[in-house]
Amino acid sequence: MATHCERSDHGPVTFYEIERAVPGARPMRVGVYVVDGTLIDTGPRHARECVAGIIEEHDIDQVVLTHHHEDHIGNAAFVADRLGVIPLMHHSGQAATAAPKALPTYRKVIWGQPAGLETSTLDDEVSTRRFSFRVVHTPGHAHDHVVLHEPDQNWVFSGDLYLTDRVSRAFEYEDIGVMIQSMRTVLAIPDCELFCQHTGRHMSHQHQIGKKLDRMLGLRNRAIVHLEEGRSIREITRALGIADRAHKIVSRGEWSAEHLVRGLLRDAGRLD
Repeated sequence: MATHCERSDHGPVTFYEIERAVPGARPMRVGVYVVDGTLIDTGPRHARECVAGIIEEHDIDQVVLTHHHEDHIGNAAFVADRLGVIPLMHHSGQAATAAPKALPTYRKVIWGQPAGLETSTLDDEVSTRRFSFRVVHTPGHAHDHVVLHEPDQNWVFSGDLYLTDRVSRAFEYEDIGVMIQSMRTVLAIPDCELFCQHTGRHMSHQHQIGKKLDRMLGLRNRAIVHLEEGRSIREITRALGIADRAHKIVSRGEWSAEHLVRGLLRDAGRLD
């Protein structure tokens, strides 16, 4: 599979979008940001050459990890060794990062298995040379997930909280109800530019995350109606128009629309 990296600059913020070609499917995309000497996430292991170029191009003195998933920490051990720094992350993800579990085959093929590494605990605030970020714990997608908010610059770096407003599937390990609460927490922040790890810069975090939350709540309300009509999870997924057999098969059931429906119904108190 080919890996391509493209740079875009937004004032003091530089985004590197990493695209991984997947035969028979849409390319998978993830990114890393460089802000004032700080590298936010390190991309997947299969993008090692791209990330090596990034740290050669910039004077990096700090690495912050938004969460422990392989497309975000895949080069953290490499970068830490090359630069002589210890990456920062939320304390609840440090054990998983020190000894990553073996990935399912499809994730290993797409992103690569990360190596274990030592990390330091991310405090409630993290400062760069010129900026100061508030660290907001936003679990749901991952138990250790954080969002970085720079109030003076009106920036929100959202990790994987946003991704896209086209909600159609979820991972088995995601807690949809907690994710919804995390989205509400971030929506309480005055409107900011949104820097998403997968889709880059957006002008308004209120608009983008608000659209995603509205869609999730709309799906939840419709799912409740179908459940009350006696339909199964599979039938509800089809009725909602989000059934996606291909992703379910490739991931061996880890990533599917049915997980999203179950999570939404659990959040509504309709499933155990």
